[in-house]
Amino acid sequence: MLQATQTRGKSEDKTKGNVQKLRISDAIFFGPEDLHVGSVMRYMGRTAPNSNWEITRIESFRLKGNGTRYQIKRVKTAEHLHDYVYMTCTHGLRRGETVCVTVGYASYSAIWRIAP
Repeated sequence: MLQATQTRGKSEDKTKGNVQKLRISDAIFFGPEDLHVGSVMRYMGRTAPNSNWEITRIESFRLKGNGTRYQIKRVKTAEHLHDYVYMTCTHGLRRGETVCVTVGYASYSAIWRIAP
């Protein structure tokens, strides 16, 4: 008999000790793996509602050496909630403007959404 338990994003097979990630897609509360360079986000805030923003760059931070220094690395897909996402407005009141937010802020503030 196979016993499996689910924990925040992971499924663990008790018989073999294998861990598999579960993919749950949500346009409002998304995870780092849902953000890619070239993806379009929709801003639902009060300053420029319903404007579209294209992800132009993602920077991930990695500890280096003994953990006191870090290295900034450009990536195509976000890896952590503290990664920086750079977005440029392509449609709306703030066209041409660029902003930088963390993945955690973009996801949990609920004013940034993945455009359909």
